[in-house]
Parts: sequence; C-alpha cells; structure tokens
Amino acid sequence: MAADPSVPASPVRLRPVGPDDLLAFRRWAEDPEVARHYLGGEWAAPDTWVPELRPGGERLPEWACRRVLRAIEAEGGELVGWVELRDLNWRRRSGELTVCLGLTSRWGQGLGTAAIGLLLAEAFDAHGLQSVHLRVATGNIRALRAYRKLGFRPLGRLRADRRRPAGGEEIWLMVLSADRWRRLLRGEGG
Repeated sequence: MAADPSVPASPVRLRPVGPDDLLAFRRWAEDPEVARHYLGGEWAAPDTWVPELRPGGERLPEWACRRVLRAIEAEGGELVGWVELRDLNWRRRSGELTVCLGLTSRWGQGLGTAAIGLLLAEAFDAHGLQSVHLRVATGNIRALRAYRKLGFRPLGRLRADRRRPAGGEEIWLMVLSADRWRRLLRGEGG
C-alpha cells in the first residue's frame, strides 16, 4: 500500500524501549534542565522503567502491564527521548501521558508533538482507551502549546508541590478524549 501523500511523514518513530536505552535515560535524568520539565517521577531508578522485560529479554503482553513505554527516535535512528502511557486503567480505558525529550538540543523542533501524536493514535486506536490525561507545569509554555495543538484541554489547576526544589510550580491537569481526538483528525474542530 502506498503512503498517503496528503499525510506528512513523521519526523520521529516510536519503538519499544530496550535495556540499552536505559543508559541514555539515566544520563538525561541527571541533567537539571531536563529534570525541571519532567513530571513523571521515577528519576531515581530508570532501570525499573521497563517492567515488561523479563530476564532473557522476553516481553510480557502489554495488556498485562500498567504502562506502555516507547523510545522516541528521530530520523537516522537518533534516540531523543521517550513517551509513555502510565497508570493504565483498562476498566475505565484511561491513562496518563508523560513525555521526555532528553536531548535539549532537539527541543523546539516538533519531535515531542509528533511522538505524542503517534502514541495517542496507538492509545485510542490500538489499545481502545477513551481518555488520556497529563500534568504539565504552568510555566512550561512550549509543552502547553504542543498539548493544546494536539487537542488537550485544561481540566483543572493543581497547587504547587512545596516538596519540590524552589517550591515547584502550579500544574495544569489536561485531558483529551478519544472522540475529540478523532474529530480533530477529521478536521471537524473540537
């Protein structure tokens, strides 16, 4: 089947995370600029992020996991980050999105937006989720712009976490439904 010429090629591809990716994840976890924007937690033990990998490399089926984790590769196979659906609730058909572009030199190029779009298509089409939510710091203007472009809407504002360094920032809780996602894809607006 030929590619649809009206659909631009994605500047990224998503693939399963492998053990070799964890070295890059650990390096990014130690970068204060990256860590400042990442709200997904678990920085202390990135080698626990691939629970579906059994000894010997055998993977559990995704339905048995509470997360879908994908490495983000730019053109040429460069590992630039990861995107994740976490805290999956298969009964409610919902999950939380987190994304991390670890290479700060690649920020502002649309790679995160493209990767999130690919994961949302997987979430809604392949996994049958009905909603995806996320948390984003109110001061992370670049991320807010990307999330709004993809159709996320603010659901509420969470108070700053006083346990974080420098008191933390207030957080937007944003949500996107499968119905809204499909309407936007069809060009119907939201």
